[in-house]
Parts: sequence; C-alpha cells; structure tokens
Amino acid sequence: MDLSRYTDRFRDDLLSAASLGDDRAKEVASALAKAAEPSLRLILMTALSDLAKQVSDEVDDRTVEVRLSGDSLDVVVIHDADAATPEPPYDPIADFEQALDDLGGNISRVTLRLMDNIKSRAEEAANANGVSLNSWVSQAVRGALRDQGKWSWEPPHSRPRRPAPESESGTGTSDTADSGGTARPE
Repeated sequence: MDLSRYTDRFRDDLLSAASLGDDRAKEVASALAKAAEPSLRLILMTALSDLAKQVSDEVDDRTVEVRLSGDSLDVVVIHDADAATPEPPYDPIADFEQALDDLGGNISRVTLRLMDNIKSRAEEAANANGVSLNSWVSQAVRGALRDQGKWSWEPPHSRPRRPAPESESGTGTSDTADSGGTARPE
C-alpha cells in the first residue's frame, strides 16, 4: 500500500484550503504540508497496525501484520500453524517512548552535516525501520555507545587516572601529567 496517495491528498486538501488566503498563507500551507508528511505517515502506519492487530485478534488461525517496505506498507497474513512464533506488529509509538525512556534525560538539538550520499543512505535505513531520520540517528548513536559498553565521552583507549594526591585542604586535584596535560572534571 503506497502511503503517498494519502499524504498527497492531505497536502492537496491543505493547499486547497490555503488558496483562499494570500500568497503568504499558501507558502505557509506548503511548508506545513511538507513538514507534516512524516508525522502523517507514522499516524497512518500506527492506525493500520492497530487495525491489523484487531483483525488478528478476531481470526483464530491467522495473524495479520503491517510491514514497512521502502515508502509503502505491505499487509501480510500469516497462518499461525505455519509460523513458529510470529513477531508482534511494530509499534512506532511504543518504540519512540522506549527511546525516550532509554535516554533518561532532556532532549537537545544538534546540527549534523552529512555528505549527500551518507544522508540518503541514512534516510533509506530510517524508512526501512519505519522511523524518522532523527530517531534513526539517535538510535545509531545509542547503539554505538552501547557497543562501547559505556555512556562516557572518554576515548576508548584512555588510561585510567591515578588517584590524585591529597591537598592541604583535603580535596584531591587531577593528575594532569597522566591525562595529557589537561585536567578532567571528576
């Protein structure tokens, strides 16, 4: 199922309504339609996944799944007798909420400059996973940090610091000779 048919209709309806206004209203409507398209795709995918789950719950020997394939959705019917353990339908909202829970902090904005071919490949990967480019990049960063086994900003091969000598006031100071001449905060 090609979602473009539905997102294009939304865009056309929005632009049609904006045509009642001036040129600025038309520009704003066009920008809004473009910005809202990924959200609309996610909403449509979520609604269709919910529908597939409801149908699966009503049919005894089959499971209906909605899968993202490029820019379109595929509806797959699995005979439960043939499937060992069917995967639960993808829930993008739960995935987003889990990503926020995993972060455990405030969200910050960052500007990332990528070469066009890398950005295109990242967008393809994001689409294949049914998430936005921002979500995909965030997941990739979290995965890279998880693969390192830590959420630290220290280089992976940094030497452990020796305990700092006690000063007269009883507080330690960083051993700058061991850390390349710069003190690191505790």
